[in-house]
Amino acid sequence: MRKPIGIALSILFFGGGAFFYLRIAGYHFIPAESWAREYGMHGVAFGWFAGLIGACGFAYLVKTNPKQANIGAVKLSFLTVLGFIVLWGAGYLVVICTVPMVHAAVVSEEVRLPFTVGDPNDHGPRFCRKSIEVKDMPFLLNNLCGRPAELGAILSPDDTVYAVGTGSRLGVYYSAFALRQ
Repeated sequence: MRKPIGIALSILFFGGGAFFYLRIAGYHFIPAESWAREYGMHGVAFGWFAGLIGACGFAYLVKTNPKQANIGAVKLSFLTVLGFIVLWGAGYLVVICTVPMVHAAVVSEEVRLPFTVGDPNDHGPRFCRKSIEVKDMPFLLNNLCGRPAELGAILSPDDTVYAVGTGSRLGVYYSAFALRQ
């Protein structure tokens, strides 16, 4: 019983983190604004489900491990809450990012997805220094990485910029930007 639970938790954890792993590796992906808006609450609901089931599974794995037999209640509670938070985020990202990422990789056609500019000269997170902040996107997914310097000078807030690359209507692995004509 321990092995299937561990495998399921690992798949959920790595599936939710796929967005970050690819961004660190240099592949820029962003889900479509319509997907993020339409399925945001589904992601939250799946996150709650994954967090609750995952936290219970994690607690079960810890309590049935002979090496952890004398773990205290406070430590187990802390680890269970931490597991819930991590797996809630992973479950949310599976719906918001991983599903469109897999769909975009399978379909793999030329796509131009529009985004509304929030801050054209955003410094972004650690692996995305030169970026464009976009509006109406969830936290952690609101940056278009790899902005050319000349594009930052042209853009202003509320402009429309297109992420151009391969993907589908659900998301794009972008490699270039285009302005609204």
